[in-house]
Amino acid sequence: MVKRTQLNINIDENLLGELKKLSIDEGLKFADFIRNTLKNKVNSHKKEYSFSSSISNRRLTNLTSFTKSLFKLKFHKFRYKNEEKAFEDFVSYLDKNSRWNKTYTQSLKESLLSDKTPIFSIEEINFLTKNGTSQCPLYLGLKEWIGCNEFPSQDLILDLGSSLIPLIENKF
Repeated sequence: MVKRTQLNINIDENLLGELKKLSIDEGLKFADFIRNTLKNKVNSHKKEYSFSSSISNRRLTNLTSFTKSLFKLKFHKFRYKNEEKAFEDFVSYLDKNSRWNKTYTQSLKESLLSDKTPIFSIEEINFLTKNGTSQCPLYLGLKEWIGCNEFPSQDLILDLGSSLIPLIENKF
């Protein structure tokens, strides 16, 4: 038998009314509607931010092209003094993550400021994402550094790479 727990929250009266209407529209008891809605939200959040555990060379290349293109775009758009300064600023967002270390910083620097490709090996990406069960520190750092509200998901970046840049370049 599943252990039941109770959740007590304070919400706006209008929101409560809207939620009740939606539960009636769906023909569900209010408690069942709220439970289903919360469960769906948590599941969609997990899907949106999970890395696929099977990282192929193509997906790794897409991650590299996206990261390099976005770095260059921000460098030019924000008129950093030089690429080194832009890199230092970017790395400050990556250093916040406990899985990030100086080895990854060096590898990223070589890739972004030279022609080294890809940024990381498949094994390194698997470590950084805990074999696909966690958000990649590179993804989190890029997203925060760019400050774009409409930032693509990790899986979308892995699938489409730098072709996504035109969709977000005017959003930050």
